[in-house]
Amino acid sequence: MSTRSRRLVVPASVRKETERHFRECGRGSRECLVFWTSSDGGDEIRIARSIHPPHDSTAVTTDLTGAQVCSLNMDLVDHGDRVVVQLHTHPGRAFHSQRDDELALVQTNGFLSIVVPNFAREGIRALPDCYVAEFTNGAWRQVGPDVVTELFWWE
Repeated sequence: MSTRSRRLVVPASVRKETERHFRECGRGSRECLVFWTSSDGGDEIRIARSIHPPHDSTAVTTDLTGAQVCSLNMDLVDHGDRVVVQLHTHPGRAFHSQRDDELALVQTNGFLSIVVPNFAREGIRALPDCYVAEFTNGAWRQVGPDVVTELFWWE
């Protein structure tokens, strides 16, 4: 489903929890990874949870081991939801690197990946400062700021 035909509703509690994970895990010096989940489908997707899985990270990378991915999948099954957005931080400007393209957790049409600049020091509500990419027809494509503004609804 194209980003132009849907809306993601992000509760304040999910946004705040995501920002807390970025602050506590990354501590302003390491990348951090968070997933947003939902059990909704259709035109309006309500984000239910922010999952901060155990992961390895450095100042410029974040990685999940096979065991960590397995544990994440078990958690999703237990809660009956799925990952709909992947978020991670970068040390400087936000962009989707080749590594980000290749190692994204999900690579199906419509999946979103958000890269948050400056280790998320300014938070995530200012999504126009972030790099938002959508997986479409086998490739990652940047979602323009005008579409991002219409796509994300903050509560």
